[in-house]
Amino acid sequence: MFRDPIKEIGDQEIIDDGGGGGIVPPPIDDPPISDITPPIINNLTCNPSTINLSSQNPSAVVTITASVYDFESQITNVHLNGLGATSITISTYTWIKTYYYSSFSDWLQSLSLLL
Repeated sequence: MFRDPIKEIGDQEIIDDGGGGGIVPPPIDDPPISDITPPIINNLTCNPSTINLSSQNPSAVVTITASVYDFESQITNVHLNGLGATSITISTYTWIKTYYYSSFSDWLQSLSLLL
């Protein structure tokens, strides 16, 4: 029985079978294909779409809903400005957020949210 003279028995690529020959281990599985496409966001709604906070109206509840899905990867949660979804139904994510007048400066007229 012959073996590759370049490879020493005990090298990581050849396993000694005890009989003077070698067993080549199976190749390492291919790495998973990476997901290179962003998720799809549809039907983004904000209800109410406008709120007016004041000392007389110090808070308001806003419900934001979006359908989010990805064909290549499973989505476990979607965050809106770091806030996890309040509820998830299939691919529909809902966030319920309360805004307070005391949290905003007098000059701030609008707020951008990152989904």
